[in-house]
Amino acid sequence: KMEKTAIYVYIPSLKQTKTYYFLPDNKVKEITADISQSSDINTSQSSLFYPKTQQWLKPDYPISYYISDERNVFHWKKKHRPVKVLMPDKTFKTHLADDTLNVVRLLNNIGNQLGYEC
Repeated sequence: KMEKTAIYVYIPSLKQTKTYYFLPDNKVKEITADISQSSDINTSQSSLFYPKTQQWLKPDYPISYYISDERNVFHWKKKHRPVKVLMPDKTFKTHLADDTLNVVRLLNNIGNQLGYEC
């Protein structure tokens, strides 16, 4: 029988770090759903981020992929943020950027939404 692993999650809206217990082979998407239900947090707007490596946890990966021997603190972070884009006519347009995308996909996404073919 596998032992549960402690997962520490900093939740900015609560200004506290909470401890959750999961099996090492639990997928990140299962963990985010459980955290969302137990903390009444909307998962469509936020997800788990690991500040030490500056990466978003991938939903289909087991949590054991991200855990080391030390105390890992993950952050519950908003996935979207506003980005102002300077247009050729010197005006600004605000776009909602998905921080979980890599830079190329993010820029293509912004360009397409602003009417440019990327």
